[in-house]
Amino acid sequence: MPTTGSIGSTASAEIMTLVGQYLALERTPLTRLQTSRTDLDARIETFDQLKSTLRDLRGEIEGFRWPGALTPLNQFSATASDPQVVEIAASGSASIGHHLLTVESLARAHSIGSSGLIGSEPAGLSGDYGLQITQGGERVDVNLSLTAGVTWRETLGEIAAAIRSAGAGVNVAVVTSNQLTDEVRLLLTSAESGTAAMIDAVGDVSGNLAQTLELAGASTPESYAANTIQTAANAQFTIDGLAFVASGNQVDGALSGVTLTLLGTSSASVTLSVARDVDAVRSSVESFIETYNKLVDFVRTESQAADKNGENRGAFAGDAIFMGLRRDLRRALTDPVAALGESGAIDSLARIGITADRDGRLSISDPTAFAEALRSDAAEVDQLFRQEEDGIAVRALDLIERHAATDGLIASRTDTLEFRGRLLDRQIDQMEDRLARREKQLINYFSSLQSMMVRLVEQQNSLSGLS
Repeated sequence: MPTTGSIGSTASAEIMTLVGQYLALERTPLTRLQTSRTDLDARIETFDQLKSTLRDLRGEIEGFRWPGALTPLNQFSATASDPQVVEIAASGSASIGHHLLTVESLARAHSIGSSGLIGSEPAGLSGDYGLQITQGGERVDVNLSLTAGVTWRETLGEIAAAIRSAGAGVNVAVVTSNQLTDEVRLLLTSAESGTAAMIDAVGDVSGNLAQTLELAGASTPESYAANTIQTAANAQFTIDGLAFVASGNQVDGALSGVTLTLLGTSSASVTLSVARDVDAVRSSVESFIETYNKLVDFVRTESQAADKNGENRGAFAGDAIFMGLRRDLRRALTDPVAALGESGAIDSLARIGITADRDGRLSISDPTAFAEALRSDAAEVDQLFRQEEDGIAVRALDLIERHAATDGLIASRTDTLEFRGRLLDRQIDQMEDRLARREKQLINYFSSLQSMMVRLVEQQNSLSGLS
């Protein structure tokens, strides 16, 4: 016969078990709602991935829409027959060709130096001084106060610091010109090379510091001051017989889109060659193709129908956006450019050796045709991508914009899914509140039954004691 103690020790756990069993049945609709919310989140995430991949493709293909030096199709390599004389680099605005260069002289920066002084000896200078430095036609005043009782090396260091602070167009340094005797000098060098940037004059404004250091003096291209260490010079060279003069050894503008760095003079002509860099262009095109194929693979996986066993169905099989994008991507990249076909020009990627497989993935299937098209028909290849109405890059970018813009198809679909998500969240919250109230209701109900059973057992025990 049960006792009060035996019921009290097990009743609470039994009540919670019963409540759980009842709630498990009533929780089924909530579980369905939560599953729907999880599926909805997955769909939103997939659309976010699609938008991100489309934007990656836009970043890769956008440059092909621009003209001239801005397109990846215009990449050039440049070589010099004597790299000891000149280095050459070509930009996207270069022109293909060969040229003959002769370098008569290199540009040099003008420099002057102080008299030689023993670095460890006391300078014997102190107080305030004023200098004036004229460089490249610009005058700069240098005011300084020298410390008493220091060495020549330290004094020259103070002068150098003052000149730097004044902003004169010169580089200044304290150099040890003779390590055996500890001889030091103050060296001033024009910050730029060429006669136009030479140090015109150094003089005293207050005190006699420039005179003391033998820095005072004036220079012209025809007559240099006695303290000159290196005279100024302009670079002089010829290209295809045309003479050039430049203030520096790095020269832009002598050849279109080409930078020359002159390194030495030449007794014979140096051949400069500029050619289209097919390997660099191919690398840019393959980068675009790789990103495009990534998009194609993603769209195909998400939109594919189930196989013959009814498996591997894409999450968006039959979805209008995915199915339409899968179709339009192939057309955008592989259909001929109508306007070009009318003129007989290169009108499709297939004409330059780029083809699609059965899944729509692109590849440079004929590298020889690709290279030949760039070398022989570069202008037509350029138009293939950026023909203003129907070029490959133009229509691909239009397709991307239609889907990935802030007000595009993906954004519209995502907004709809997020709205449905908010509705589901509200239903889930309401269902959870109802189940919480139901749980309390069941606990109270079974607790009342427990109390009733306890009283019955107590009564039964009392009756048994009377017998």
